Amino acid sequence: MPHQTFARIGILVIAALPMTACIGGRSPSVQFYNLSATEAGLTPGTTESGPAISVGPVIFPKSLRRAQLLIRTGPNSVELDEFHRWSGSLESDFVDVLGINLGALLGTQRVAMYPAEAMFPTDYRISLDVDRFDGAPGGTLVLSARWTVTAIETMSAAAVRHSIIQQPVAGDTMEALVRAHDAALAQLSRQIAEQIRAL
Repeated sequence: MPHQTFARIGILVIAALPMTACIGGRSPSVQFYNLSATEAGLTPGTTESGPAISVGPVIFPKSLRRAQLLIRTGPNSVELDEFHRWSGSLESDFVDVLGINLGALLGTQRVAMYPAEAMFPTDYRISLDVDRFDGAPGGTLVLSARWTVTAIETMSAAAVRHSIIQQPVAGDTMEALVRAHDAALAQLSRQIAEQIRAL
């Protein structure tokens, strides 16, 4: 067989190797997650009972406006997990779950979640600026948020607070980390609900 023919066969074998590797060793499949309301089991009030509230907007840092879950690897370092992602927008999930939690805690069904406009007169609007919402499996999740409760009648800030919530992650899996996100958001929901009740 001529030398050129051997060379061509060698090139074809080398070119086929990456395809064989891809077929034999598949990449891990991507897992998708979403936040869940933890206070939804409480009995909601009637349409007329409890305060009418509008939840949002919520401002997130650019690092959190991504599909990938953010993993804290050090005091000043994070990494994005390509194989564990939010099923939708984390910002939108955050607003929706906060609204569901607050409706249950305050005994009201009159809750509007940003960007939807309230179809009823509202008593309070809750706006938030989140600067941290991350952690690591087996570690601690931290939710840091500044939030304001605005009284609609006077259009004045009835309460301005800064919450820093540290939630232990009960397990070394990504599922445990997502559950810690839910638990931290539930804590924040209870703090806001308590403040609204005090007004």
